Amino acid sequence: MAAMAAIKYAGIDVSRWNAALDYKKLAKATIDGYRIRFAMLRFSYGCGKDTLFDKHYKNFKSVGINVGVYHWMLAQNVAQAKQEAAWLVKQLKGYELDYPV
Repeated sequence: MAAMAAIKYAGIDVSRWNAALDYKKLAKATIDGYRIRFAMLRFSYGCGKDTLFDKHYKNFKSVGINVGVYHWMLAQNVAQAKQEAAWLVKQLKGYELDYPV
């Protein structure tokens, strides 16, 4: 059996620090020759939602770029980590993610 060639895609990391994005251009852009197919969006930090998450989520979805999320943990102990995790799970309800958290 012949080995199948891996299909490679590029992805980007986006948060509130990336306020001025041209989503349509990104949907056609490449990184090292690979099309941008996914964006990992910062959903939150601690128990605070990234102020541009909803804008980025809506716009990446609208141009066909798959979306995943990450959380920036600020917890200093196990109890705080559990609190952040529970908060995050509750906040993510209703979002359709293409990649895991």
